[in-house]
Amino acid sequence: MTDVFHKCFALLVGFVALCGMAQAQTHSGFPVDIVAGPPPQPVMADGRAHLLYELHLTNYAPLAIELTDIEVLGAEPKALASYRGKTLEKMVIPVEELSSAESPSENTGTQTIGEGHAVLIFFDLTLEVGMRPPAELRHRFSFSVARKNKANYETTFDGPAVNVVQQLAPVLNAPLHGPGWVAFNALGAEDHRRSLNAVDGQERIPQRFAIDWMQLGPDGRLFHGDKNSNANYYGYGTEVLAVADGQISDLKDGLPDNTGSTERSARAITMEFPINNAALNFP
Repeated sequence: MTDVFHKCFALLVGFVALCGMAQAQTHSGFPVDIVAGPPPQPVMADGRAHLLYELHLTNYAPLAIELTDIEVLGAEPKALASYRGKTLEKMVIPVEELSSAESPSENTGTQTIGEGHAVLIFFDLTLEVGMRPPAELRHRFSFSVARKNKANYETTFDGPAVNVVQQLAPVLNAPLHGPGWVAFNALGAEDHRRSLNAVDGQERIPQRFAIDWMQLGPDGRLFHGDKNSNANYYGYGTEVLAVADGQISDLKDGLPDNTGSTERSARAITMEFPINNAALNFP
């Protein structure tokens, strides 16, 4: 009798693991791999703390899956944010889009992840005014899978937690003197945040918080005359100031300049010359 009980119990456990993820279940066998990027550090904008981070999701199922909802939770049961529909679609970018020669701002989001495909999910979590960042962020994923001659298979489970750096980002001095400077593509803009560079077998986002500082001239424009001439830009040749005390650890000179306003596909991006016009690259 005992052996029969044990066999029935084992069959029941296997059935639950394969076919039914009950709401109270704490583990999931859904075939995806979700990996967190670097832990976010709060940055202030418009009086509110922003947490910018990424999750890398790979579909190991033998068919396409649809990501229908993501909830982000802190220490409290109430969700800090919930993403679905068009909002979620814009956050979920296939890796093949990120590796294309197109501008990162032209990446097409998706909620459907093909068999064996991977996506990066870009979060910009904005906290309420005065709210202290939680020690970690938890994520609840909802998926739907279309099946032939059967109802869609739907499941919800908790994914990886992401630690949060508690110290606020340091406040830096202005890097430039004079009026008319505009911070283009700032605070994790798509053009910077979705521009990946591979270094020694690991993809990195060196421009995650990069800013394009551009100076407006007396005519309210960024340049005069031919836009392909660097000297025609009002900010060209301006002295760049140290934003804080520090020590130069490395220096490289003699790199060629890109000419004026050039298409991304026309730029020579190599390990020696990794980003647009800059010789500095931060992890």
